[in-house]
Amino acid sequence: MVEAVIQRLLRVLGIGSETQLAKELDLKRGTIASWKTRKSIPFQLIYQLALEKKFSLDYVLLGEGDPNMQLQDNHVQDEKYQIVDDFIMFFGSHNQAQEYLALKLTELVVQKFQNQNNNIHTAIQQLLEFFPKSAKDGLFARPLLFLYYVLHNVQKSAKQSPKEVFIQAIENTHFSRWTFGPEFSKKRVKEIQDHINFIMDEKEVEILISNPTITIQALESQMPPAMLHAHKKNINKNIKN
Repeated sequence: MVEAVIQRLLRVLGIGSETQLAKELDLKRGTIASWKTRKSIPFQLIYQLALEKKFSLDYVLLGEGDPNMQLQDNHVQDEKYQIVDDFIMFFGSHNQAQEYLALKLTELVVQKFQNQNNNIHTAIQQLLEFFPKSAKDGLFARPLLFLYYVLHNVQKSAKQSPKEVFIQAIENTHFSRWTFGPEFSKKRVKEIQDHINFIMDEKEVEILISNPTITIQALESQMPPAMLHAHKKNINKNIKN
């Protein structure tokens, strides 16, 4: 996936080599090669470049559409950042603003599942409680995508409790920087596992993993089509590898 994104990026920028691309992005010569080694790519960097150069993110990231198509007027994006800036100004710090927004996102997601009479909403709420707290430390990860990727690695065993199965699934999941924002360190993954082990109820964990397909479908129902397509493609590639 990373190799394909780099090649499409070279095409839209009219650049012939990765060395030239690194120069265009003001990066060290070996940085592009390190993206391929880590199998991760800095989405925010590409997004900012797309705003500047007006190229299509659909083509570069998903391989869809016309490579010559330009990014539309970014006025709406500018307004979005102005709103975030207002939150930062109100709270006095970027971390406090992010923590508040992460908490509100959790509340809205749980409410949406609850409105659909979905019995997984309490279990999801307990899991998501970790993420607003983690925002204090600058981890602005996407908690629903975290759960979505982990559920694809659930392998139930009669010898393991639901918590043990869930924790093992987390250990078997690759958390790329492109997908989740800041990369999950071993310490961070251990903290999430501790949250599941000591904070969550065994029955709540069992609800999430007893039928992963149902939970995955519930999460997919909340995703816009383009987002769903991109992550299904990414998951299928990870499974093949």
